[in-house]
Amino acid sequence: MVSKLFLRRLTSKMKSMNEMSNCVMCDESVIREEHSREEVKDGLKLDIETRMTDDGVTIVFCTGRIVYRDEAAVLAKTILRLIADGRNLVLDLSGVEMVDGAGLGELVGLYNRAAASRSAIKLAALRNQVRGLFDLTKLAPVFDIYSSVEAAAASYQLSAIR
Repeated sequence: MVSKLFLRRLTSKMKSMNEMSNCVMCDESVIREEHSREEVKDGLKLDIETRMTDDGVTIVFCTGRIVYRDEAAVLAKTILRLIADGRNLVLDLSGVEMVDGAGLGELVGLYNRAAASRSAIKLAALRNQVRGLFDLTKLAPVFDIYSSVEAAAASYQLSAIR
């Protein structure tokens, strides 16, 4: 579990990062949301697919961006549904090009929700840029991060043996 003090500091940093952000793509998503919810769904920059392994681990393949607003919300909705079913998850982030402060915050929140409900979330195959963000924000030690999806899925079996 992450301490409350750490989460408060992280949340504060993420808010300031989002306020300082001059990302044109983020501004466009706000404009689209005002026009129509249907357009936002079609314009999502995050694709999510899930599959269950023979060992009962659910792999969540993420492709695109985990950023403020709809992308982070869609990921949270998907993960919370899987956690409610008591599943152990591996998030394959090999296709994720970008994560912003809101995306990091969402991942921390999901990690804590999973731990509270006796599920687990492990991250796999992070790109260098995304891994660098986890290192920079000192979140890398909080998560179980693996170099491959196979290694992350196998770690569930190893922990069951112990």
